[in-house]
Amino acid sequence: MGRRLHAAESGANASTLPQPLPLWRRAGLAAACGIALFGALIHLLAPWLGAEWYAFLGAPAAAVESARVQGAYAFWSGIGIGGLMLLSAAYAWDVAQVRMRLPLTRAAVCTLTLLCTVRGGLIFPLLWRHGDKLTAFDITGSLVWLVAGLGFVCGMRRH
Repeated sequence: MGRRLHAAESGANASTLPQPLPLWRRAGLAAACGIALFGALIHLLAPWLGAEWYAFLGAPAAAVESARVQGAYAFWSGIGIGGLMLLSAAYAWDVAQVRMRLPLTRAAVCTLTLLCTVRGGLIFPLLWRHGDKLTAFDITGSLVWLVAGLGFVCGMRRH
C-alpha cells in the first residue's frame, strides 16, 4: 500500500503518463499559490482584526461600517473572499501535480488566470487616468495579483 507503480509495472505506456512540469512552470504556480494563500490569510483574519483592518485592505465603506458594528456583511465578506482565495491556492497546487485532483481543473485555471491577470493589469489604465488617487497599497496589490495571474498561465498548458 502506498507504493507507486512505474509505467512498466502498471501496464501504462510511459507516453500516456503525465510528465512533470518544468521547474519554471512549477515556480510560477508556487508563486500563484503563495500569493493566494497570503491573500486568504489576510481576508480570513479580517473579521477578528476589526474595522481598521478592513479599511486598510481597501474594503468598501459599507464593509468597514459593518465591521465597526460587528455586522454579518463584513464577517461573511472576509470569510467568503478568503475561502475563494484558498480554493485558488488549491487549484495552483493541483496543477503543479502535488497529488490532488480537483474537479474542473481546466476551467478553474483558465478562470483564475483571467481574473488575476485582469485584476492586476487594470492598474495600468488607472495609473494613467487617476494616478494621484491611488495608494501604494493599490499599486502593490495589483502588481502582486498580476504576478499571480502570470503564475496561473504557467499551468494552463498542462490542462
